[in-house]
Amino acid sequence: MLHALGFHHEHGRPDRDDYIDILWQNVIPGMEHAFQKYSWNEVTAFGVAYNTKSIMHYDNYAFSNEGQPTILVKVCTQSNCIKNEFKLNTININYTTIQIILLCVHHS
Repeated sequence: MLHALGFHHEHGRPDRDDYIDILWQNVIPGMEHAFQKYSWNEVTAFGVAYNTKSIMHYDNYAFSNEGQPTILVKVCTQSNCIKNEFKLNTININYTTIQIILLCVHHS
């Protein structure tokens, strides 16, 4: 549903390297595209901070080759470590962001 609204994966943000490392050597060959990083010309964060707990962020072992981690959080604290929390809440989705997108679509 969020892809249909125009959301990209959180780990595809241009500023992701400030928050996570992609361990390319652990990614299943042929699945590298799943970790594509976009430019600010292609996406916007609407001023919302990077969120490793977003429902739009892969877990540490996504597309893992031989069970090794593919994503490591650079500074892991209790509030920002990746968890597989597949529920919609205010941590996962910033409703202000959705409102901004809908207003932009409505006024275009």
